[in-house]
Amino acid sequence: DEALDLILADIVDLKTVNNVYGLSNGDAVIQYLAKCCCLTPGAIFVGRYEGDRICLLAHSNDRISPQTIEESKDRVILHAPLRNLHFRFGIVKSLPAGISLNEAINRGRLALSSLNGKSPIAAAVYSPTMQDDLFRELTFQENFESGIENREFVLYYQPKYTAKTGELFGAEALVRWIKNGEILSPTEFIKVFERDERIIAMDRYVFSAVCAFQAKNIALGRKLFPISVNLSRNTLFQFPVAEVYSQIAKEY
Repeated sequence: DEALDLILADIVDLKTVNNVYGLSNGDAVIQYLAKCCCLTPGAIFVGRYEGDRICLLAHSNDRISPQTIEESKDRVILHAPLRNLHFRFGIVKSLPAGISLNEAINRGRLALSSLNGKSPIAAAVYSPTMQDDLFRELTFQENFESGIENREFVLYYQPKYTAKTGELFGAEALVRWIKNGEILSPTEFIKVFERDERIIAMDRYVFSAVCAFQAKNIALGRKLFPISVNLSRNTLFQFPVAEVYSQIAKEY
């Protein structure tokens, strides 16, 4: 009959940590996160769930909240076994009576999925509206390949001007997804694709489109301007990234 809270703790991009620092250091980070969870006020049970996630069950209390987790950020980061780690926490407050552990964890996963991982430590509390957000994200994932094939991802070139003279000197390529007449902002779909290797395909698609655009400008005898593109860190960790992108440019 007692109210319980659940926290699902996650290490952002553990795969990269393992690749860069080795599996033993990756394991040390998992163990460190588990020890941090054990210090949570009211903790009853702490266990490993999936590869890099820790599940915590605790007596429901006011100390379990995004605010209190944020307050402990500096201490958690300072004592971590590696630098530049990012952690996320999905919180489910006051579990309903009779809810299964699997369903409770699924709610914690929904809370995790609402976070972008840019802050060293980020936390979110589950709300029923997150189910709708998850459905939208799954729709993005399912339609990604057809979007690439049908060239639904469209580039817009944001011009760059010198402040002194107002002269155009370059541009930045920005991608938008035009789906069924709706223009989707990258703030909606990029964060979804960054969770897997779709973002790597997206980066190559954008770079190839920019190369094709520049090749067309050359063929038409137009004046060329430098055009910058954005690359995800997932792409930068792919080896040999420089050679791959150089080859794409040469093809155009």
